[in-house]
Amino acid sequence: MLNKLALYIFTVLFTSYCPATGTGSILGTIVDPSGLAVPNANIYILDHSYGTASKSDGSFSIQLAQGSYELFISHIRYEPVHHQVTIKDHQTEKLFLQFDRERIIQFDQIAVTATKSTKQMEDIPQPVAQISAQEIERRYEYNVGAMLDWVPGIRLIRDGSTIGANYGLSIRSMNGGGFSNKTLVLIDGRPINNGWDGGVDFNMIPSEMVERVEIIKGASSALYGSQATAGVVNVITRSAPKGLHGWLSIANEFDAAGEIPDNKADGYGRAAIAATNLQMNASYRNQQTSHMLTVGYRSALESFPVPQENNWDNYDIKYAIKHTIHKNLAVFAHVDLHKNKWHNNAERIPPAQDYDYRAADIKIDYHTGSGIINARMWNNFSQRQEKSLETALQTGFNNNRWGWIADYTTTVLHRSSIKFGFEGTVDETHVDYQSFVRDMQYRGIEKIGVKDNRTGQITPRMADLYLGAVGQTSQTHSLTNYALFSQVDYQPVKRLNIILGLRADKQSEFGTIVNPKLGFAYKVLDLNRMTTTLKSNYGKGFRAPTMVDLYSGSLSSYGDPNLVPEKTENFDIGVFHRFLDHGYLQVSYFKMNVENLLISDKLGSTGWGQFVVLNTQAGQADTLAFHKRLNRGDYSPEGLELTLKLQLQRLSARASYTYLDPKEFTFQTSKHRYNVDLYYWQNLFNDLLLNFSAQYNYTGEGYFFDYQIRPFEAFSLLDLSMGIEFGHYKISIYSTNFTDTTYRLWHHTWQPGRTFTLRFETRF
Repeated sequence: MLNKLALYIFTVLFTSYCPATGTGSILGTIVDPSGLAVPNANIYILDHSYGTASKSDGSFSIQLAQGSYELFISHIRYEPVHHQVTIKDHQTEKLFLQFDRERIIQFDQIAVTATKSTKQMEDIPQPVAQISAQEIERRYEYNVGAMLDWVPGIRLIRDGSTIGANYGLSIRSMNGGGFSNKTLVLIDGRPINNGWDGGVDFNMIPSEMVERVEIIKGASSALYGSQATAGVVNVITRSAPKGLHGWLSIANEFDAAGEIPDNKADGYGRAAIAATNLQMNASYRNQQTSHMLTVGYRSALESFPVPQENNWDNYDIKYAIKHTIHKNLAVFAHVDLHKNKWHNNAERIPPAQDYDYRAADIKIDYHTGSGIINARMWNNFSQRQEKSLETALQTGFNNNRWGWIADYTTTVLHRSSIKFGFEGTVDETHVDYQSFVRDMQYRGIEKIGVKDNRTGQITPRMADLYLGAVGQTSQTHSLTNYALFSQVDYQPVKRLNIILGLRADKQSEFGTIVNPKLGFAYKVLDLNRMTTTLKSNYGKGFRAPTMVDLYSGSLSSYGDPNLVPEKTENFDIGVFHRFLDHGYLQVSYFKMNVENLLISDKLGSTGWGQFVVLNTQAGQADTLAFHKRLNRGDYSPEGLELTLKLQLQRLSARASYTYLDPKEFTFQTSKHRYNVDLYYWQNLFNDLLLNFSAQYNYTGEGYFFDYQIRPFEAFSLLDLSMGIEFGHYKISIYSTNFTDTTYRLWHHTWQPGRTFTLRFETRF
C-alpha cells in the first residue's frame, strides 16, 4: 500500500506541471456497502503512477488533466471496485463511490479484536488465531465452543454430560472450568460473560449466526479489563448482503458407536447419541438499512446402558439491524433470546436445569473530521434454575449486567493512531437457596466413607472435613467496575508497528488495578504478499473474584469473601510468514507468570476431596462433598504453538501443534496436541460441486484434575465429511469420531463414540 503522504506530494508535483488550462478535478466520497464513510481507502489512477487516499469522512480530491481515466478503489476490508471518469477543462466531477461487499477472507488476512481496529494479522504483535467463514461452513458444529478445540493453545473442558454440555475454555492451561470464566467472550465486541460466575454458555452462540471467530491468546486486560486474563474470543456475526436472502439447514445425528458396559469408567457406560438440529437465517439490505434474523433449535437425547437418559432442548433467536443515518453516522442494534433445558436422569446427582439468556445493545459509529467515535450501551440478563430430581431442592440465580463503553480514535503522525476510552459495568444478582450452607468450620483431616451414588459402593478416604448447618435464604449482591483505557498504534517506519496500551480499572470490591501492554511487529521481508514478520508482546492481566467466588453458599462452589484478584504476566515472541495469498505459517513461544490463581477446588489438601457434615433442619446429619473457591497460589506455564494454513488450487490444508508445560497445574492439560485438517473440492459439472474433508486430532496423555491426580491416556480422533452442492441446495454427511475411539474428559464419563449426521441446506 502506498504511503498517503507520498501520494499527496506526488500528486501535487504532477499537477503543478500541468498548464492552467486543460485541467479539471475530482471531488469524491467513498462509502461502505451500508453507506457509511470509509477512511483510508486507496484511489489509484490506472496506467498512471499516482493516486490518493480518502480522509476520515470518506472524502478525497484529485486534480487531473482533461481526458478519460479508470479509477481503482481498494480497501483491506472490501472487494475493490473500478470506475470510469471523464475530466473536462475547468470542471469538477463529483463522485459517490460505494464498495459492494466485504472482502472474502480466505486466510485470516485481517483481524479487529487484538487492537479494536482493522489490521492485517502480520501487523498485530500478539498471537491471534481465526476460524474463518469457510471453515465454519464446511464443518458441522452446533456452537462456537466446539469449533475452538482445533485452535492451538486451546483445550475444551466439558461441563457434565456429553449432550448440551457447556464448553469451558482452557487457554494455555489457564482453565476457567466449565464456564470459561478466565476468558472474555464477545459477540461483535460486546461482552457476554455473566456477572454471577463470570461464565459463558457457548450453546447460546450457534453456528448459524457466525461469520468468523477471532481469538487472542494471552493476557489482554490492558484493553479489555477483567476476565481477559487468559485471552479473548470475539465472535463476528454474519452481515446482511444486498437484497433479500435466506438459508435453511436441517440435520439429524444418529449413533453408530460400540457399547461400553456400566462396569467401566466408575460405573458409567457410554451413551448413545441422537439429535435433531434446525438452523435458519434471513436477511434484507437496501441502501441505508440492513436486517438479519437467525433462529436455531436443537433437541438431543443421551441414552445410557443402565437404562437412563439425559434430555436437552435449546432455542435461539437473534435479530440485528444497522441503519446509516448519514455518510458519517451509523446506528446498530440487536436483540438475543436464548433458552436451554436439561433433564439429566443419568447424572450422579440427577438435576433438571433451565438457563435463560436475554441481551440487547445499541451501538453508534460516528466519523468526525478528525477521527472515529464508537459508543455502545448494552444489557445482559441471565437466569439459571436447578432442581435436584431426588430431593426437589432448588437453587438458582438471575443476573442483570448493564454496560457502556465509548472510545475515540484519531490519526497522529501520519501513520499512527491513538485510542482512548471509558468503560463501565454494573452487576446485580439475586440468588435463591432452598438449601444454603452456613457457619462452615474446618475440623481437620479424617477418614470418610465415600459412597458412589451410581454404584452404591462405599470407599474409605482421608479427606478434609468441615462442619456446617443447612438453611434457606435469598441474597442480593452488586458489583461495579469503571475503567479508563488508552492505546497508541505507532508506525515510525513502514515495516515496524508498535502497540502501547494502558488501562486502569476501579472495582467496588478491590480498588484500582492497572495493566500495561507493549508489543511490536517488524517485517524483515516484504515482497508484495510474501512477508516475514517478527513479533513480540508483553502484557499484564487480572481476573477479579466473581460473585460466586465471594458469596456463594452452594456446595457446587462454596465462596470465600477474603479472596483476592488473580494476576497474570504474559510474554510472547514469534514469527509470522505469509505465502502470498496461498496461506501462512505462525510460530509463537509464550511464558506466563500467574499469581493468586483462582480455582474451584474439589480435591482438598489430601487429593481425595473435602466434605462437610451438615446438621439439617430435621435434626439429622448428612455428609456431602463440595467444591471450595480459593486462591491456590502461583505457577508459570510455558509452551510453543505452531499453525500452518495453505491453499493449493482445490485443496485447503491446515495443521497445528501445541507444546504446553503447565508445571504442577495439570487440570485436563496435555503436553502435546496436534491437528490436521484437509478439505478438497471438485466441480463435476457446471452447477454440481463435490467436496470432502477430514480432521485428525491427537491429544497426548494428561490428568483429569489438578496437581497430577488421576491420569488419562492419549487418544486420537478422526472426523470425516462429504457434501454435494447443486444450485441452491447442498446435502452433506458427517462422521464424528469415525474410528470409534474410546476416551474420557471426565474420569467418570465416556465421551461420545462414532456418530453420523445427515444434513440438508438450501439458500435463496
